[in-house]
Amino acid sequence: MHFHFFLALVAMLLPLIVAIPERRSVTGLWQPIQNTSDPKVIELAEFAISEYNKNTTKKLDFESVVSGKFAHMSGTFYELVIAPKNESLPTPAENYGADVWVLGFYQKLKFLGLVKLKN
Repeated sequence: MHFHFFLALVAMLLPLIVAIPERRSVTGLWQPIQNTSDPKVIELAEFAISEYNKNTTKKLDFESVVSGKFAHMSGTFYELVIAPKNESLPTPAENYGADVWVLGFYQKLKFLGLVKLKN
């Protein structure tokens, strides 16, 4: 008798379990930054470079933001492609990818990293 009860319960719950949508990737939430010369975007890029310069001997200066994207998830994540300048190098510096997280109501900035991008 218990076995029949179990089968009936599974038969009722199975359509509900199958109807649950699969988990979606977060990548669909990313949106391109339309205006890379926006003062807020430039502030984020300058912040990323200043944080990078605190931990390296190869200092970079901000020149421009090439492109970027953002997503709203527990704050706002920004992925920026930055073209810095480095006065000590004879050739122009390569582009760098920067990740910045803007947290909450007070707009606290958290530096997540800056890496040289391969061409």
